Formats: sequence, structure tokens, C-alpha cells
Amino acid sequence: MVAGRAVLSCLCVSVATVLFAAETKPFEPPAEPAKPEAMSSRYYSELAQIHLKYRVYDKAEECLKKAIELEDKSAVTADYSYQLASLYLEWGKEADAEAMFDFSLEQTPDSSTLLNRSRDLARVYEGRKQYEKAEAIYRKIMAKADAPVRSIVEKDFFALRQKMGKLDDLVAEKEKLFAENPKDSELLYSLSYLYRMVGKSDRETEMYKKLVELNPQDQRALFQLGISYRNAHETQKAVEVYEKLVALSPQTKPYYIAEIVKIYAQDNQQDKADAWLAKMNEGDEAKTPAGHARLARLYQELNILDKSIDEYKASVAGSEDPRQREQYELQLARAYVQAKQLPQAEELCRKLIQETQNQMVKREAQGMLVRTLKDLGRESEAKELQDSIVDK
Repeated sequence: MVAGRAVLSCLCVSVATVLFAAETKPFEPPAEPAKPEAMSSRYYSELAQIHLKYRVYDKAEECLKKAIELEDKSAVTADYSYQLASLYLEWGKEADAEAMFDFSLEQTPDSSTLLNRSRDLARVYEGRKQYEKAEAIYRKIMAKADAPVRSIVEKDFFALRQKMGKLDDLVAEKEKLFAENPKDSELLYSLSYLYRMVGKSDRETEMYKKLVELNPQDQRALFQLGISYRNAHETQKAVEVYEKLVALSPQTKPYYIAEIVKIYAQDNQQDKADAWLAKMNEGDEAKTPAGHARLARLYQELNILDKSIDEYKASVAGSEDPRQREQYELQLARAYVQAKQLPQAEELCRKLIQETQNQMVKREAQGMLVRTLKDLGRESEAKELQDSIVDK
């Protein structure tokens, strides 16, 4: 027995010693990954991430430089270079970060990747209020990227110039370029967006008109022109534009018809709105669950809730995909709530909560049920349900 106690005492001392050591000894990164026979760029990249996790910046830098040296594919080299640029930013070495970022851009073959990298770094500079550095990044990207990517980056650039208080200067610069290149569609789009930002809606509309003159089938310009006319309450002009879009784009025809319905409804021309609503019901697509749901959402926006509910019910009844049916049921529950059909909303919410495996659907149904119970005057049940949600 004595011997046993002695052993136990020794064990306790050993454990205490280990615990004390664990409390006082700095935590060290785990061992390096197993080394392959031939050192690869991937090995060094993975090792760099381990070092970076524990902020051992010099070691991470060394590994990423080695990975870049060993890699012969430009896309992968660009990735490693971007990782190194990000490391330098975190480390506080901004000059090195900028140089490495430039190198990464030189190696980047893909515009979508280029977009993400540029925005990440520029936003870091914006967050630090280093606007000139952010501006320089955006300008470099716009000089290299193709048109779709350039147009996205340009909007970020415009927003930055607005923060800098230099948006009017940019408008003047673009107007001068436009005077020299009146048929440059990309320039017209840039100017239209700038005019919107500075509140010159008439000039914005003029840009869209010019774009449509250059290309009568430019659906993007037509769509924006329709919005401009609608916002200016020029109902007939807006409808004419959307009618052109209906003819140009059969696959998105229901969407544009819905816009025409809303325009006429907002202008209190209900007879014309009803006539276009009838066109929403034409064709086989309108009879599908998705077609019924689209019409239901339109009725809901127009506050014609009885018809909205009928169309959502048709979507639910016609849907064979359980996950899609759940989404339609959720939309139907919202319509019930909006229409103050609270018993129906309660029943459907309880069904969704019980049956769904989708946690987002469940949470929304629970939230709707809490509000519904409160509206029904059943405060204690609502509180009990709310508490159970919070506890989970």
C-alpha cells in the first residue's frame, strides 16, 4: 500500500511538472510536413502556411520564396506570389507587399483571379485610408484586365475617388475623353455610372440613349434606359423599352413583362397592367412550378395577395423536388403572413419546422412562427418558442 502511494505521489508530481511546463513554455509550431524525396513547390507552400499560422514570418517568407523559385506554372507562381504579398502586408512590410503584388499580377493569366486579388489589396489600403495606394492598384488592374473585369474594378475605383473627394475631376476627365471618342461604348457606360453617382440623372439617361443608338440590340443599355424612364415617371417610354427587351430576349420575357405590369400598376393604369398580366400566363413555361412562383411574386409585389397565395399553392403542388417545394412553402408562408392569414401561416410554419433538414429554412420558419403567435395574441407561446431557439 505504501509503495502504491509512493508511485501515485510520483505520478502526481510528474503530471504537475508537465502542466506547469505547459503553462510556462511558449507554444511551438508542429513539426514540418513529411519531406518528399524531391522537394516540391507545394511542400514549401504548405510549410509556409504552418509558419504563417504561428506568425513566424521570416520562415514563411523563406518557404514561399522557395516555392516561387521551384514552380514553373505561371498561374501557380501567381498564387504563391499573392500569398507572399499578403504575408508582407500582415508583417507590416508594405513596400515588399506592393512589389510582390506587382509580380503576382504579371504572372496572373486569368482576369477573374486578377479581380479578386486587386480588390483584396486595394481594400486593405482603403481600410488604412491610404487612398493613393489603393488608387494606384485599381489603375494597374484596369490597364491589364479585359472589359468585363475592368468595368467591375472601375466601379470600385469610382467609389474610391468619391471618398477622396475627386469624383468631379474624374467626370471632367471622362467627358473630355468622350468628346474625343463619342462612339466608345465602354466610355459611355463609365460616364453613365458616374452621372448616377453625382446625381445627374438627365445626363445618365442621355448616355443610355447614345448607347442604344450605337447598338439598338444592346440589352444592358436598354434595360438601364428603361429604369431611367421609369424613375422619371415616363411610363410610355419605359414600356416601349421593355417591349423591345421582350422581343429581343424570349428567355427572359416573363421578367420584362413583370416590369411592364409594375410600371402600369404604379401609374394607376390597372387595365393595361391586367392585360400584360394575362400575357404572363401564356405558354407552357407559365404552367410550371417556377412560372407559378414568378407570377405569385409579382402579385405579392402588387399587393394582390389572394392571387399570390393561389399561385404559390400551385407551385407547391406541382413541385417534385422536395428541396424546391420547401422553398415554395416558405414563400407561401410569407404571403400568408403578409395577407394576415395567421392560422394558415402558423400551420405551414410548424410543418416546415418539423419536416425540413435545411437549417436556414427552419430558422426562418421559426422566426415567422414567433411573429405569427405574437400577432395572434399568444405571447406566452411566442416567448417559449423564442427562448427555445436562443437556447439551441
